[in-house]
Amino acid sequence: MLKLFRLPEVRKFKYIPLFYNPVEEYREDRESREKDEPGIMDVPYSDKPYQPLIKGQFRKAMGVRIKSGDEMRRKNNTRLLLFIIILCLLYFLFFYR
Repeated sequence: MLKLFRLPEVRKFKYIPLFYNPVEEYREDRESREKDEPGIMDVPYSDKPYQPLIKGQFRKAMGVRIKSGDEMRRKNNTRLLLFIIILCLLYFLFFYR
């Protein structure tokens, strides 16, 4: 039969859920390393979260202390107050003279 109007096909949603098991991932990684290099001794899996060894080393290497948000806010507020005072002084000098 001849169709007068072509309707688009329904798009199907293909979602494959992924399951991540850190214990199994660690075991598989350890086994693959042991097969590659049989003399390696591993530390058993622990429940501690992963923490990189480079934490904070960039700041130490730069030798510069990065200012906190409170210090920056205080400095900006002081600068704004000084700017307002200067504008008020200029206003009084020009218009009330």
